[in-house]
Amino acid sequence: MIHFDDGVRTLVETAIRVIGPDAFKEARVFRDAFGRLGYCTQNPLSEEKAAELQAALADALGNWAYDEGTPVGPDSFAFDRLWEAPSRWEVIDSQAEGAEPIYVDLADRRIVGQDWVVVPERATDARPRRLVFWSVKGGGGRTTALSVLAASLAAESLNVLVIDADLEAPGLGSMLLEEHLVPKFGLLDYLAESGLVAWEDPDFAACVATSELTHKVGSRGLIDVVPAIGTATLAAPENMIAKLSRAFLEKPSEDGDPITVRDQLRAFVDRMAQRRQYDAVLIDARAGLSEFSASTLLGLSASVMVFGVDQRQTFQDLSFLFAHLSRLEQDAAERAEDWRRQIHFVESKSDKGRDGADFRNSLHEMLAQTFYEADEEGANFTFSLTDEEAPHMAARIHFDSSYTKFDPIADISVLKSDVYRAAYSEFLDRANAILLGRKES
Repeated sequence: MIHFDDGVRTLVETAIRVIGPDAFKEARVFRDAFGRLGYCTQNPLSEEKAAELQAALADALGNWAYDEGTPVGPDSFAFDRLWEAPSRWEVIDSQAEGAEPIYVDLADRRIVGQDWVVVPERATDARPRRLVFWSVKGGGGRTTALSVLAASLAAESLNVLVIDADLEAPGLGSMLLEEHLVPKFGLLDYLAESGLVAWEDPDFAACVATSELTHKVGSRGLIDVVPAIGTATLAAPENMIAKLSRAFLEKPSEDGDPITVRDQLRAFVDRMAQRRQYDAVLIDARAGLSEFSASTLLGLSASVMVFGVDQRQTFQDLSFLFAHLSRLEQDAAERAEDWRRQIHFVESKSDKGRDGADFRNSLHEMLAQTFYEADEEGANFTFSLTDEEAPHMAARIHFDSSYTKFDPIADISVLKSDVYRAAYSEFLDRANAILLGRKES
């Protein structure tokens, strides 16, 4: 019996057996939304060879064969759509001793999650710079760290925009906005209505509010907060899940082409970042590998801080993401300005009595297996364990019991620099280097 993980190898081996070693020289594998696999080629096959391949694929793949194994060539109505679809590399290790791996172009068609197969937007030097906060699991202090960073920037008289993109577990708004300040709308409303309602200036203005907390600790900078949900949803909580189900959908454009969730989110962030002269935009992403995570991680031209605790499960779960990202197709120009360098790591809840070496070692081992390039000629993204410039040299946030129940509205002291610097200084130095170009101390 063929299972999902066996399918691509089975198709590749079958096509090479029927067509020969150049079967994928100008061809690709495609996988449809149900997981069925097919062979798409720019070179037309003879009727005899096409029939032979169709029969072989149908026999080898069974129910996993797209259109009973019929190959898709330039004359097929589906060819352009499949050939132009976003793709990633699939590496098939040859069973023959001493044989080279086979690199195959895989177009992964999906009902949802299409943003995962698009090359990430590279962070730019344009101001304000954007920083996304993400973790593979919740409970690692990601949102708390974002709030502390926002407070530290405001303490330097800088203006910050923070956006809660954790739609399924919103919290940033209630952390930084007292109840009377919560705006009418949040990001959820925009995404749920996108494609049907053209938001105007008053609508965008009604989904942001300025936190009063920093002024209570003497800061002169502003923290503007876009919550995930506003008072409209709080007043009608029965609509929350209904909005969620629509927020993650592609929407129709005027010309009929779909607007991806990634493009919708990007348009919203761009619009909100233009409201005033911000010095930084901080975005709290949904934890985990959901479809919406792809939009925030890969689609906002932002640097990304990946949070994790020193546990075996952290590195296992991160390996799923980075093994996937390593296969995204890039051309030479994209590699020259490598988006991989905008990913930074943070060890949260770090033990003050240890130097963080265990976390860095485990992170390096995982990245070396999934994300870093092999140390060979032509490689430009390879790092040794002790390389100080490497992504696995994670910044640390020390465990501090004062921040286990972070609620600055109830206890404003947690936003005072003399309190948070003890635990967050290393993280803040790294974030300031990313956002403001400062050297780390």
